[in-house]
Amino acid sequence: MLRAADVAAQIGFRALATHPLDAAAEGFYARFGFLAIPDSQPRLMVLARARLLAAVQACQSGE
Repeated sequence: MLRAADVAAQIGFRALATHPLDAAAEGFYARFGFLAIPDSQPRLMVLARARLLAAVQACQSGE
């Protein structure tokens, strides 16, 4: 996620998408604010750029 945040600052993307392999991975991403896309097969989750940057800042400050 840190690398994605660095890239976001450089190119200004709007969201980060991932395809979790199973329910456990989906839960992992959900903890960081990723949202599931309904009816997507395979599973697709996205995280808006602003939420990504907030999550990275929280990790860096130890929250």
